[in-house]
Amino acid sequence: MEKDGDTGKLISSKPLQAYSVHDGAVDTVQRSPFIQDIVLTVGGWSLAIWKEGVNSGPILQSSCLQRRYTAAHWSLSRAGLFFVGTEDGNVDIWDLLEKTHEPCQTQNISTAMITSIKPWIVSAKQHFLAVGDDLGTLHILEIPWTLHHPSANEISTIQSYCDREVKHLEYSEQRKEGRKLVKTPVEVSPASKLNVTIPHVTPKEQIEEESRRQYAAYLETENTVLTAIG
Repeated sequence: MEKDGDTGKLISSKPLQAYSVHDGAVDTVQRSPFIQDIVLTVGGWSLAIWKEGVNSGPILQSSCLQRRYTAAHWSLSRAGLFFVGTEDGNVDIWDLLEKTHEPCQTQNISTAMITSIKPWIVSAKQHFLAVGDDLGTLHILEIPWTLHHPSANEISTIQSYCDREVKHLEYSEQRKEGRKLVKTPVEVSPASKLNVTIPHVTPKEQIEEESRRQYAAYLETENTVLTAIG
């Protein structure tokens, strides 16, 4: 919040950045519980993963999907896994260690749109997923061991993956800037600005006139010499 200079009232501060990534209303904005500067956003027919401080865009963005995403939640036990609900009652399971371009599993939960997803850890061996739909029905699912048990060094692996994507994004931005410079026509500067000395070109008439004067002077000199000789 910030204070308005005219009224003195507290108002919401203006956004520092704005991105057109999702082709619909954004339903979820959530930080990773393991890597605090990684944020998941879901909305419309796409999802994106962002790294805080990277202003050129998301480090991962899904292609346009066939169905709209309506809810999402990070796994509470695995850094590279999150659950996404869809408008047709499915839950997509994304595992970044396995695939980054599509979900690794899809489970049909309801005939209605998924409106909320919440994982819960009961014990080290029991992990559940609560899924709510548009009909007001709550579905409780047990998460399999393979989906809640983290692999060795999973957090550092996902962190390294995010760092690589940041470098790839920076490289892509540099390539774009380079192509813009190549496409920009180069203005040819005047010779004076380039400090180029242009040789003086004498017009043809001036050359002929100068030749006639020189020849007349030669004849006058010759006549003077001949007169002196006698």
